[in-house]
Amino acid sequence: MIRRYKEIFFSLLLGLVMWAADAVMHVRMPMDGRERQPSFAEELLFPDGPQLITRLLFAGFALLLGWILWRGNRRVREARELERRVALFHRRIINPATLILDDCNTLLRNGGLAGETLEIVKAMRKHARQIDDFAKDLRVKRDEPNQLAPDGV
Repeated sequence: MIRRYKEIFFSLLLGLVMWAADAVMHVRMPMDGRERQPSFAEELLFPDGPQLITRLLFAGFALLLGWILWRGNRRVREARELERRVALFHRRIINPATLILDDCNTLLRNGGLAGETLEIVKAMRKHARQIDDFAKDLRVKRDEPNQLAPDGV
């Protein structure tokens, strides 16, 4: 789950770091008008009203930026997954189609076929050639990593 939402997770972590940094800053600087200086734990967990609002804004802004980044990267991840699936489809279909085409050509070259068997093998060769041509035409463009197109385009 962290891997899927890593941008949001790291933005939340950044917001918490900003919260802690603000608490450290308030503990280290002298506080006028207070009887005693709060400890780090008090300042971190129980801030006054203005500090609480500021820290919530820090965390909210960090989460907003993380969400925006996650949304943008989600589209990139989906495009990469689609490219991977098309490449897998290509690998799975090109080898069997080529083997079928080669076997049909071998049967036709031997010349021992006649009649209906010859017509069936010719039809198989025609269909295997269509599949082979389709698989060879389908490719992922190298210059535009998220675009899929036939060779002629």
